[in-house]
Amino acid sequence: MSVRILHTSDWHLGKKLFQVERLTEQDLFLTWLSKEITEKKITHLLIAGDIFDTPNPPDKALSTYFKFLREVSEKNIQVYIIAGNHDSGRFIEAPKEFLKKENIHIVGKLNSLEFEPKEHQFEISEYFQLNILPYFRTKEIQDLPWYEKPEQFESEANKEALLNTIEKLVENITNSQKKNILMAHHLFGSFFTSESEQSLNLSGVNSIPLSLFKENYEYLALGHIHKPQIVSNEKPLAIYSGSPIAFRFSEIHQKKYSLLTIEDKNLKQEWVEIPSFRDLIRIEAKSSTWRETIKEKLTLHSNVSNTEKILLDLDINVDEVQPGLKREILSFLENYPVTLMGLKIKVQTESENSRNALNLEQNIQDIFKDYYQSIYPGEDVPQELLETFNLIQNKNMGLT
Repeated sequence: MSVRILHTSDWHLGKKLFQVERLTEQDLFLTWLSKEITEKKITHLLIAGDIFDTPNPPDKALSTYFKFLREVSEKNIQVYIIAGNHDSGRFIEAPKEFLKKENIHIVGKLNSLEFEPKEHQFEISEYFQLNILPYFRTKEIQDLPWYEKPEQFESEANKEALLNTIEKLVENITNSQKKNILMAHHLFGSFFTSESEQSLNLSGVNSIPLSLFKENYEYLALGHIHKPQIVSNEKPLAIYSGSPIAFRFSEIHQKKYSLLTIEDKNLKQEWVEIPSFRDLIRIEAKSSTWRETIKEKLTLHSNVSNTEKILLDLDINVDEVQPGLKREILSFLENYPVTLMGLKIKVQTESENSRNALNLEQNIQDIFKDYYQSIYPGEDVPQELLETFNLIQNKNMGLT
């Protein structure tokens, strides 16, 4: 009998977009996921953290979560859940002894002071073992028995001590006699963000190296990054499944989950697309053709019912100030099933030379941001640093 593993993460139950509730979409996703588990004959479900959006989730989010767990408990599958950086590990773990009887296994926190490898190890087949690590912080790594505090607390020495401890942690949960799969919620290797994830940092360790897993691991089931992606195609295959719905307009991309099939000693991975339960769209239009542009774009989403209104972010570029334009736009949108989340009317009156200068400035700023994130993956440029960079750039261009 083959093992079929569904890897998902970052549900963020209870999360809003500004003041707009998203639980209806999240409930629709979980209803769909429950059917997927049956149709795809899933035997193991991996939920790689950030179940909720806050450590103390609202009652409706809790109800949605436990309703789903009740449904999957009736499907005779094994479920594995870890806490992410948005979750409270203690809160997630609270019902674990009850849920264990339903084949739902939860690890909410790294118990550093009384670390037991067996609490993180689960046999999933004759040849494969699943090892799971919840989100952890620097202090939890430093409390592990293998941590050796550097004599001088320099950044490189501290980084090396932390990496050595993480390596020992991995060694202690790894079964060298089997092929291993890891489920974890952190930053691994090189990745692409959706610009909505919180920055994670382990006192100088910006990303956990994949080299720690090359020898005994076949697959890393990762959570935290919202954009589905393959971090490494080589052994181990490392994948962020991404979030199941778009939580911001920067996340407008096809949502997926990762499906693994294990036959004897062989593992195969494939992507499965998740349908959209509520569309987020961003439209940019010119003042002369904004009606036609909006109509054309919204027609592509005409299957969305009025009870699931499109969330719209709208930019209108005009050559000069047009009194009453905002009122016209709002009136026009009343004919469509949309909730307007943002409206920018941008006046473009600068000369061609100044426009080119501004575009050049923006391009250089983007290059600076890319360079910063290449050094500190997943981190946004601090506002103070960005302001200093812009000040220097403006002086160089004679704009100040």
